[in-house]
Amino acid sequence: MGGKLDDSSKLSSRKTRPQRNEDINISTLSGMVPTNDNTWLIDSGASRHMTGLRDHLTHFVEKETHLHVVLGDDARYNVRGFGTSNFYLDSDMQLKLEEVLYLLGMKRNLVSISALEDKGYKITFSEGRVLAWHKDSHISSSKVIGVRENSLYK
Repeated sequence: MGGKLDDSSKLSSRKTRPQRNEDINISTLSGMVPTNDNTWLIDSGASRHMTGLRDHLTHFVEKETHLHVVLGDDARYNVRGFGTSNFYLDSDMQLKLEEVLYLLGMKRNLVSISALEDKGYKITFSEGRVLAWHKDSHISSSKVIGVRENSLYK
């Protein structure tokens, strides 16, 4: 899966401010992905945490932006705001994701590996599990934040 932020704005020689159109790209998931509304997929290609379900977000800020998410099949979703999502893992540990993008119509919930790293966590995939621990600690303090089911980590 690949993701990137693409600033496709053009600079003008006029003194007017150019309109900025920004895109975030992620790949499309292929095949049937058995999930429900509470399933979050761990995605190493997504540049941000994302959901299409407004009720998953607390501290929600509705915001009109020129930011778009573009999937691998060219489906395009406008960012409608952002918020925080709290949920419990199978281990009963609570995971708190901040700055989760709200994309009306998006069918999957994505946890971004790069966004976790930006918040100071180390991540590794090992023996069908996704482990996370703070960069100032040791892997022995890691927590399982995802498990592999078929070819996806949830």
